[in-house]
Amino acid sequence: MAIQWSGLGPELLLRLDRGSGLPLRSQLEDGIRDAIRDGRLQPGERLPSSREFARELRVSRGLVQECYGQLLSEGYLDSQVGSATRVAARAYPAASPAPRSSVPAPPPRLIADFRSGVPDLASFPRGDWVWAMREACREVATAELDYGDPRGSAALREVLAAYLRRVRAAAARPEDLVVMLQGIAPDRVFTLGTVSKSLAPSVRLGWVLAPPALSGAVAEAKLLPDRGTSGLDQLALAALLSSGRYDRHLRKMRGVYARRRAALIGALARHAPEVRLTGLAAGFHAVAHLPDAADEDAVVAEALRRSVGLYGMAPFRAIRGAAPPQLVLGFGLTGERAIEAGIAAVAGLLR
Repeated sequence: MAIQWSGLGPELLLRLDRGSGLPLRSQLEDGIRDAIRDGRLQPGERLPSSREFARELRVSRGLVQECYGQLLSEGYLDSQVGSATRVAARAYPAASPAPRSSVPAPPPRLIADFRSGVPDLASFPRGDWVWAMREACREVATAELDYGDPRGSAALREVLAAYLRRVRAAAARPEDLVVMLQGIAPDRVFTLGTVSKSLAPSVRLGWVLAPPALSGAVAEAKLLPDRGTSGLDQLALAALLSSGRYDRHLRKMRGVYARRRAALIGALARHAPEVRLTGLAAGFHAVAHLPDAADEDAVVAEALRRSVGLYGMAPFRAIRGAAPPQLVLGFGLTGERAIEAGIAAVAGLLR
């Protein structure tokens, strides 16, 4: 006979094996006792009614009532007229939980965090994303909720192709685009794109514009490790692009980052004029060149003690070895006032 399982709660299953030769009532009593003893059923937790439980287990209601009666007499359960049967407060104590693995300490509060590669997360267009997701859910066809084309949503690829032709002057065709999570891209592709920096990393949408001869192979390679990128998220992004809301957000953020870039340049000019900045056209980070005698790691460590997040160039270098001391100063996460305060706090370390 097949083993039958019944759920008492979100994470509790009881097993009745009709082929074991043990009476079903004994199996049910043992199952509930064990659940109480090992903590899966906590004191005060409600059990199903005898009628409901009997229906789930496909046994007689009388069997369940007898089981409950036995456990009531043993002190495992409590029951009052007109109220549900619950685990008794005096029930067998739950097993001691396994010791928790050490939890990393929360990051320190910083005056300024110059981490690179992260946009201004506070400026994520929440209202526009909610609107776009609502539009996607309202308009999505039933068939589009399936796994679909491994290349990605046809609607998003159509809109993306038009966007890349307009913004990047790319010879983009929808059939040569593959929508994917970041990091899944074979060699020899023409264009990679993502919204991790224009919107937020948690959106987890990117794309590859491949040569026509390679687009099929790219889609096939994506299919193996990544069966499908969220279709609703793709349709939401398509709605943002086609409505003009995505461009509006980019225009707003260009102004924000331009002001922060100017604040960084000004703060260094006032507090550490000897520091040379390069890479300012790269987006929302720059490279600060330290004096030759500076110790990159020591500067980063001392800045943290001053509640400022600085980040050395060493982790970004492909080849490890002797190299000029440099810092990567991101200003995507840090506002203008924090930039001024942060540079002022560490100016002595930069000279």
